[in-house]
Amino acid sequence: MSAELSNPQDLTIAQFLALFSRFSRTEQEQIARTIWEKTFAAQWRLLDKELPNLDISEEEILEELRAVR
Repeated sequence: MSAELSNPQDLTIAQFLALFSRFSRTEQEQIARTIWEKTFAAQWRLLDKELPNLDISEEEILEELRAVR
């Protein structure tokens, strides 16, 4: 990596994608999985704020799923 990119905050999306394409398919999958794991919690918190807070049991949920099928 060049000295100008030694600070990750200096890396643009286009530069990241160019570097990402140099990795093998397996390495790309590992990188993508790591990014997903790091962002999942934050994404879930945002979604959770939008969802209604229902008092429903696991069995009631399963009954609804069976009824839909």
